[in-house]
Amino acid sequence: MRFSFCTLLLATVQSTLGGVLEPRMCPADNCARAVTGTRSGKVPDVTSRMADCSSFMRTTVQPSTTIVPTQVPAYASACSGTVRYSTACSCWGIGSTTIVPIATYTGVIQVFSGASSLGYMQADLSYYTPQITSNIALALKISFQLPGGATSGSQLNFNLLNDNRGAFLGLVVGRDSTSSNISPGSFNYLYVDPVSSPGTPPGSTPQSIPNYFSTAAGVSKQAETAVWSVNLVDGTVTCQWINTDGSSPGTLEFAQSNHVYAGGDSGAFHGRFPAAVTGITFKFVPV
Repeated sequence: MRFSFCTLLLATVQSTLGGVLEPRMCPADNCARAVTGTRSGKVPDVTSRMADCSSFMRTTVQPSTTIVPTQVPAYASACSGTVRYSTACSCWGIGSTTIVPIATYTGVIQVFSGASSLGYMQADLSYYTPQITSNIALALKISFQLPGGATSGSQLNFNLLNDNRGAFLGLVVGRDSTSSNISPGSFNYLYVDPVSSPGTPPGSTPQSIPNYFSTAAGVSKQAETAVWSVNLVDGTVTCQWINTDGSSPGTLEFAQSNHVYAGGDSGAFHGRFPAAVTGITFKFVPV
């Protein structure tokens, strides 16, 4: 899979070690004076020593290794080792942190019926849900993020890269749906539709936020964005709608008239809208 750690976003989270140690653990010895001393003209200056502490207290987690700083600065030679130096830094109010790289993946979504490829999702600028094209150059391009080294993720946002009608590729309640809920036996359906920023958080129920269908049709319909799951090993992409009561119904993807939809019952959808319906699945293809 294509991703570059040169352009990673860094997500910093406080480690379980916490932040500032209690004052009683901050002895006024030569180590402390070397690290946190504020005497005028002291070299290096306070700003540089604080930066050294921040760097030393930072653990970086890479896909295959964890990098823990072990080199105590030469000016802190009065410290007996890494533990004592860490204590001095903590007494300055600098706590331990862990840096986890975030990898960004970019690609398109391939559409399958069984083992047969039907093509790729393509924006239909005259309709509310994507059509299927055989030309990968015309496909919707999306991106998403995972922690560095992760091979799968769920409740993800798909950022739209070549469709300016919205920031995210989300799910929007269909025009003729009678509510924002899907379920077996119900024809209620969902468009795979551009949705404006900031989208919805993972686990969110349907929200009344700007989306392309509501704007273009002048009909207010609710939406969700953090609905996607991806497995990078086999490329599998699925979506999961959450109903207004917080339940997670089985969410099916299907195609009708060469357009992509989702819902809880493709048979009930076909019963309400008689054109042929084909069950489909999605696959992420890096580009």
